[in-house]
Amino acid sequence: MGKILMNKMVTKKVKKAPKGVPPVQKTSAKADKVGKVSCNDKFCPIHGSKKLKMRGRTFDGVVIKKLPGRVTIQFERMLRVPKYERYEKRKTKLHARLPDCMKNDVAVGDLIQIAETRPISKMIHFVVSKLIKAKDVASLDVPQEKGGKK
Repeated sequence: MGKILMNKMVTKKVKKAPKGVPPVQKTSAKADKVGKVSCNDKFCPIHGSKKLKMRGRTFDGVVIKKLPGRVTIQFERMLRVPKYERYEKRKTKLHARLPDCMKNDVAVGDLIQIAETRPISKMIHFVVSKLIKAKDVASLDVPQEKGGKK
């Protein structure tokens, strides 16, 4: 059925595959990820039964603390000081829910993106949406021997 506009029937035209050609199933990269990961978290924005709707603002930040079910990120922002006609750096900390399917992927020092959602608890109003960049293992501070006379 279609919509009736001004006493005329409007229907959507559906393109059909030519005869003899098998239909092509469309799969996206997101659908492939969903099939591979098992997630029992009901509030997971990707897999959950009560999916959290991501809406509003998104922020990118570095994970500074990881706790069971949540992470704390920190990012810098520039604030203008009109009196001195200068800018100053300020740090902001936000808490975000960490879905079960991402808890093994996210570690302290990783760059992640969080998205705003409904209030989940007193402090948590964001959910982790994706991992942008994992912390490099090679860049860890390795103690080196100091050059001295033996």
